[in-house]
Amino acid sequence: EKRNQALLEQIRNLPGEKPANYYFHNLGNLCFEAKGSGCPPSYSNGAAFSDLDLDGDLDLVVNNINEPAFLLENKTAQQPVPPHYLRIELEGPASNPAGIGAKLQMYVQGKEQYLEQYPYRGFQSTVSTCLHFGLGTATTADSLVVVWPDGKRQKLTQIASNQLLRLRHSEAKAASALPLQLANTIFREVSGLRGLNFTHRELPFNDFRFQPLLPHQFSRLGPGIAVGDLNGDGLEDCYVGGAKDQSGRTFFQQPNGHFYSREIPEGNEAEDMGVIILDVNGDGANDLYVVSGGSEFPLNSPAYQDRLYLNDGAGNFHLGRNALPEMHASGSCVAAADFDMDGDLDLFVGGRVEPGRYPMPPRSYLLRNEGGVFRDVTAELAPGLDRIGMATTAIWADLDNSRKPSLVIAGEWMPITIFRNEGGKLVHQACPELEHNSGWWNTLAEGDFDQDGDTDFLAGNMGLNIPYKVSEKEPMRVYASDFDENGSLDAIISAYIQGIETPIHSRDALLAQVVSLERKYPRYALYAEATPQQLFPANKLEKAYIRECNNFNSCYLENLGDGQFKLSPLPMAAQMAPINGIICQDFNQDGRLDALLVGNSYSTEVNTGSYDAFNGLLLAGDGKGGFIAISPRESGFWVTGDAKNIARLQVGAEEQLILIAVNNGPLLAFESTLNEKQ
Repeated sequence: EKRNQALLEQIRNLPGEKPANYYFHNLGNLCFEAKGSGCPPSYSNGAAFSDLDLDGDLDLVVNNINEPAFLLENKTAQQPVPPHYLRIELEGPASNPAGIGAKLQMYVQGKEQYLEQYPYRGFQSTVSTCLHFGLGTATTADSLVVVWPDGKRQKLTQIASNQLLRLRHSEAKAASALPLQLANTIFREVSGLRGLNFTHRELPFNDFRFQPLLPHQFSRLGPGIAVGDLNGDGLEDCYVGGAKDQSGRTFFQQPNGHFYSREIPEGNEAEDMGVIILDVNGDGANDLYVVSGGSEFPLNSPAYQDRLYLNDGAGNFHLGRNALPEMHASGSCVAAADFDMDGDLDLFVGGRVEPGRYPMPPRSYLLRNEGGVFRDVTAELAPGLDRIGMATTAIWADLDNSRKPSLVIAGEWMPITIFRNEGGKLVHQACPELEHNSGWWNTLAEGDFDQDGDTDFLAGNMGLNIPYKVSEKEPMRVYASDFDENGSLDAIISAYIQGIETPIHSRDALLAQVVSLERKYPRYALYAEATPQQLFPANKLEKAYIRECNNFNSCYLENLGDGQFKLSPLPMAAQMAPINGIICQDFNQDGRLDALLVGNSYSTEVNTGSYDAFNGLLLAGDGKGGFIAISPRESGFWVTGDAKNIARLQVGAEEQLILIAVNNGPLLAFESTLNEKQ
């Protein structure tokens, strides 16, 4: 026993640092602000809240290890004009007297609050079973709906504030006794119906084996999807790309609105990234261009050669082997326009990554159509495009109503960039607003969202639900060089943490890439205080390839004219994860342009975890450049998984399908219900 006492005494004498407790103040719009707790640092391991002094606000008890508990009085009710509240006590049946599992929905001035009767919190902590709703300035609640665990329901309306309500299970009605209100949604999922059966299947591949410091994998970025008439029957068909060693599939629409499919077996070695359907040779039959991407092959491997599939007019495709120049860059996107105004469609093809050399910019291409054969004219007509960056998306658009298409490009570690069409040559358009907002952009979509007659854009970015916060003053940076001179490129990423630029990599991960640093940082404590400038000598950092990003918001780009744009963040509901695909249309038929968004990313490095908080979103436009987020529950548009692309397909004369290509998952489809309601 003496030995145990001595050991305990030694443990008590070990140095330690008590952390501070925080509470997070809800600012609305899914934003929270960290606030001090009003108590000293402590080893706290449990908390419970209740209105201990019965004044209408919730007080807090915090349990601590080897010291007295904290009792924190809430002084909200002592304000000159205190906010209103409503307290609910549930009286359940004998088998569940506290009504555990009951769900409560309160509606106040057009807003909904939701609580569940589940009092257990954290480590060995239980809060009061009396449920508490804050009403703000409202003196009454419009309605309260209670759903008991056995399905019984009760509804109250026009409830006065500042009171305690006791709701009894014995007074609730069976669910069938209450009128059922069906959600008036805009979309209905029809995945797997109509013959649209396809599942994208990735083969296992570990990008981090070759570059341990990558922020995400590049072998999991497909598939692409494209829509067009592939067999000349006047009905829209589609192509969905495959993964490495998986053939893409064409889906042909039949007069009854169902589809049959065929594989395209040639050239399935690489990942299918961007795809586009177009008539390249003027024979009246739409052909298919597929960008080859991924990172499964070495740098400059012939497996990254893009593919042009020529159509015989009946939907049968063969590989046009001499129609493209040699293109051995791992690509991302393709966009078509007649930029030289000669009557045929030319192409921009974006390079995504140099495998094994992240984040060095790969080759991108401007391809001129010369009678169905494409020639690389990048150096001649658009030299600035050659190594523009790690392009993820591109779109041709008439930005100034000149009837000449200009090129808009976005990507990782780069700003959204415009190349203006000047007589068939693409010249960089200076735009300070865009140049000062570098991000990890994923997708672009065009439309006149403010109804002023010019082309605006929506841009999908990483979003804000990520571990790192960036700004113009505190950007995220990447430093790339062969710092240890062993023949491999080292990419060190930094972010600002509490005002100090800090490598985001763990010591173990960094040493796996740069072994020589083990001598400089033999202990974790030393590495924890290191900045990028301390990792390597100044002369090596000066030679490094350095890029930064300072904006992770998905944004609305308002066209101001003269090639200038104004960036505004999209609603917070659109910032929950990376946005990978956007299509624009008046989906709710109110005369204003809306947008459907899909996203997520399952390709992150393991310590970060997947960005998977996004379930698809309808943004209803107000016709002035503003947007209102319509929840998936209200819209019916609920998309889970690693959604990479979205497309709209016309079915007959009246219907439309929304198709979503999901990485390592099934093809999803939604149809509009609005025509049924008219």
